[in-house]
Amino acid sequence: MGNLVYLTNGSLDLLIEDEHGSLDWRAPSDELFVHPTNLIRPLGPHLYGWQLYEAMAPWETSPELAAQSDSTAESACLWAAASRGPLDETTSILDQRDA
Repeated sequence: MGNLVYLTNGSLDLLIEDEHGSLDWRAPSDELFVHPTNLIRPLGPHLYGWQLYEAMAPWETSPELAAQSDSTAESACLWAAASRGPLDETTSILDQRDA
């Protein structure tokens, strides 16, 4: 049986959203962007909450995100290749690429 790894970006006060519910409160520097990319590289399926999944979806459809740097290009490639989908208490795991 595999391991379940929980990974999320957060502020020092352990929040992932700002006071308005937005996930775009800060964009990481290229140096910091490498760390989560290296963490997710060996992982299997990626499960996301709906809001985070929707926030990440442009990585597959917006080439300008990947074009920002070598680190963002690598992350975009990992996103495109990953088995992934949104998950919440009312839905099952769904890989949107197979829909």
